[in-house]
Amino acid sequence: FLENNDCLPINRARGAKSMLKDEVLSSEIQNHLQGLGKKYFSAADVCHFLAQPEMMTHFKFTKIPSEHTACRWLQVMEYCYGKAKKGMYIDGHEWEDIVEYCNTIFIPLWKSIECWMMTWTSDNVQIEPLDSTKLRIVLLTHDESTFYANDRRKTRWIHKNEKAELVRKGEGAFITVSDFCSPDLGWLKSKDG
Repeated sequence: FLENNDCLPINRARGAKSMLKDEVLSSEIQNHLQGLGKKYFSAADVCHFLAQPEMMTHFKFTKIPSEHTACRWLQVMEYCYGKAKKGMYIDGHEWEDIVEYCNTIFIPLWKSIECWMMTWTSDNVQIEPLDSTKLRIVLLTHDESTFYANDRRKTRWIHKNEKAELVRKGEGAFITVSDFCSPDLGWLKSKDG
């Protein structure tokens, strides 16, 4: 080619098009993936599906497409391999019944006992209870955290139209840590640790 500009390299592809341009093949693969009923599938699942004798004869395959080809086909069908987006849980602290409970029961009760509680300024300086004739009320909060093992796959083939969903807690191994805390006493611990 460098010596003679008229002698161009031969185009071996001869204008061949991707087999995935066949909409029937594309829809068959999509239907199969949806019919698997599982969130996690691989390019090998596409290859196994196309390796069935009826698929081989229907689409006139001479050989089974490779997993690499199946990956490219999944990308053409608007799938991408990666981590799925997580949905967001919206807390119900603004629901009508919660707001009503806070306004009619919790806040009035809190205000009625606040004069016997220790309070602090914004500079973290303690202010003694207003009414020191009675016993002091100590505020205790309960803190509980549950840590789950990494028991799920994070990466998979995701279609571009797939919506984010809430991630359920795992059912594998976990540990729960529970403690009580007081603003004026700190974390409550027994004498033996």
